[in-house]
Amino acid sequence: MKKTIGYPIPKKLNNSITNQKQKENKRETVEVKVGKIRSYQTLVYKNGKYTYRTKAYTDYQKEIRSQLIGVPKITDLIDLKVSIIFKCKNKVVGDIDNITKPILDILQLNGNIKNDKQIVELNLKKEFGYSENVIEIEIKEV
Repeated sequence: MKKTIGYPIPKKLNNSITNQKQKENKRETVEVKVGKIRSYQTLVYKNGKYTYRTKAYTDYQKEIRSQLIGVPKITDLIDLKVSIIFKCKNKVVGDIDNITKPILDILQLNGNIKNDKQIVELNLKKEFGYSENVIEIEIKEV
């Protein structure tokens, strides 16, 4: 007769552990090549209390959205962790918070995330010395 050491994991808790492992595996990483990494301030203009997107913003959106084809769309309002690494050719790039906003807006517009308010963790990084401008985006369920 075999002796069991420890206690069996209750079925409900076991499912919780399985679900946690599935969440850890549900991540999507994509690299987007852009001609120029754009700052939010250079993509909009203000007229009084209204903010308008420029043609440069529309072009930037198209450039990025065309490379997001095939990236899974998260349609549920679940908590997300997003990591963005800006791999830049040189140091002529805007502040990290200003270059991030257009990316989050595009992810939402494209349907890759339902709403940017569901992002509970945001990791940002700028790196320099690359041969081309690349934005690496990772979306992961928390």
